[in-house]
Amino acid sequence: MSEDIHMTTMMIVGGIAALIIVMMIWIYNSIIANHNRCKRAWSDVITYQRQKLKVIPQVEEALANYLSHERDLQTKITALRTGIDSLSTESMDTERVMQIEQISKDVMGRLSLTMEAYPELKASELSQGLMRELSEQESDISAAISIFNQGVEAFNNGITMFPHLLVNRMFNKMAPLRPFTDSAAAEEIEFKPNLE
Repeated sequence: MSEDIHMTTMMIVGGIAALIIVMMIWIYNSIIANHNRCKRAWSDVITYQRQKLKVIPQVEEALANYLSHERDLQTKITALRTGIDSLSTESMDTERVMQIEQISKDVMGRLSLTMEAYPELKASELSQGLMRELSEQESDISAAISIFNQGVEAFNNGITMFPHLLVNRMFNKMAPLRPFTDSAAAEEIEFKPNLE
C-alpha cells in the first residue's frame, strides 16, 4: 500500500514537473514568435518606405522645370531619399523612421504648395497621379507602423508579465522594444492621459 502511495506521489510530481517544463517551452517559444512578428512588421515598414524611392525620381522628373525655383523642396526630397536609403531591416530604429516620416510630411506639404503655385502643374494628370501614389504609400506606411506597434505591444507585454517575465529573464533575456511614436502629432493634442 505504501509503495502505491509512493508511486502515485512520484507520478504526480513527475506530471507537475513535465507540465512546468512544457509551459516554459511554450512561453519561451511565444516570446521568440512575438519577437519574430515584430521583425517582420519592421521589415514591412522599411519595404513601404523604400517603395517611395520608386516614385520620388518620377516626381522629380515631372517637376523638373519647377524644382529649379524650389531649392528647399529639392533639398527635402534629397534628404528623404537619403533617409530612406539609410534604413535597415536589421535594426529597429524607430527614431530614424520618425525623422523620415517628418521629412516625408514636409515634402508632401511642399509638393502640394508647389502644385498650387503652378496651375499647369496642378492640371497635369501625371503629377496628380504621382501625388496620389505618394499619398497611398503614406497610408500603407501608416498601416505598417500600426501593425508594428501592435506587435511591439504584444512582445513587450509578453516579456514583462508573469510568468513570461521569469522565462525571459532566465532564458531569452530580451529587452522591450520601442514602439513608433509621432511626437509632433502628440504635441498637437491637448488631452494628456495620466498613464504613469
